[in-house]
Amino acid sequence: MMAIQAVDSKTNEIVKQLETNDSPESGEMELLLLSYEKALSALRAGYAEALKTSGNLPPYEQLVRE
Repeated sequence: MMAIQAVDSKTNEIVKQLETNDSPESGEMELLLLSYEKALSALRAGYAEALKTSGNLPPYEQLVRE
């Protein structure tokens, strides 16, 4: 659960930086964002599997900021 929250937090941080910063590094940041989004997707899939076997986990939506 903490990994999901950490990756989600970093993803949101990068999005905010991209929204406020128009530097030459934006391309690199967009690639980094894509990597974090892929990781978050993989974590979500793994969490969905864990939810099937464990009834005491909170819903995924409670772990991330929308």
